[in-house]
Amino acid sequence: MKWTLPNILTLLRLAAAPSVPIIILYFQQPLSYLIALAIFVLAGMTDFIDGYLARLWKQETAFGKMMDPIADKAMVIMALMVLLLPFNFHPAIVGPTLIIIFREILVSGLREFLGENAKILSVTRIAKWKTSVQIIAISCLFLSLITQFNHGVFEGHSNLMHFDFSDLLSFLSFGSIILLWIASVLTFLSGFDYLSKTLRFIKNENKYD
Repeated sequence: MKWTLPNILTLLRLAAAPSVPIIILYFQQPLSYLIALAIFVLAGMTDFIDGYLARLWKQETAFGKMMDPIADKAMVIMALMVLLLPFNFHPAIVGPTLIIIFREILVSGLREFLGENAKILSVTRIAKWKTSVQIIAISCLFLSLITQFNHGVFEGHSNLMHFDFSDLLSFLSFGSIILLWIASVLTFLSGFDYLSKTLRFIKNENKYD
């Protein structure tokens, strides 16, 4: 492995993935949500920065290509799993979470099956879109939890605060769920695309057997 800045950013994102559930589970709320949100957003930003710098500085490496999607998957799945608890395993959250996890397991299995031919499953534009929407949706879920706490603290003082937290809470909760379902649809489509490419590869290989 080459210790380039893009590779270091990827490793930092991978290290940030388990820190989010640890902070939420073992630190006091709502500070835990705020810290987790900050870490998640910063880690999400590195997903865009590391690839950009690697291309800009011509520092693309096999290690980076391998670890980048792993770090993305770890970050998203761990955040979603730990968010199920404060949302009481609501079906609106559980549904897209299961779709996202199933897709990641499927694609990992396809890449393992293809071995050295896994390059046919290179990252597509729709896969990049789904990662971006996933990061935004999860960030909004964290924001809705923080707003929910503030709503409880300032409930009954909206006239004094000149701000209605209930409106913001409703907007964030509804918006984050919509974004999460959009992310799950993009996730499903990208997974179906990878599966189709793998099946076509198998079909072509069988022609020469």
